[in-house]
Amino acid sequence: MRRLGRALWLLGLVAVLSSTYESLILDARRAGAPLQFADTVKPIIAAQTNAGVIKDVRRPNLARLAAAFLLSPEGQALWQEAVEESSMFIDGSPAFQHAQGKGVLVLDARFAAEQLEPLTEKYGRMVGYR
Repeated sequence: MRRLGRALWLLGLVAVLSSTYESLILDARRAGAPLQFADTVKPIIAAQTNAGVIKDVRRPNLARLAAAFLLSPEGQALWQEAVEESSMFIDGSPAFQHAQGKGVLVLDARFAAEQLEPLTEKYGRMVGYR
């Protein structure tokens, strides 16, 4: 179902999208989709990518080093170059600069763990995506 939803907004058939990754919007714009950031809306809902160590990973120290690297200026530059995204929590990154002076809302970890999936299903059914 997610592929169908993405295909619909790539074609310009979805009028409003509340939150997605910047790289997906940039890809869609390059493909000709008529998308525009609504960054005067308050609050702006920030999509997040997390980096951390998976439980029982074979090489936890290597995983910690990789996650820490992503937080460095070099890691942010590489992430920006590779997928056109960066962290708004890293001073000086493109996302940090974009977030300055704007009301930004980030997903609370407890809410995500307990309520995100059930509410996604509920509201998806209400608007016809599920």
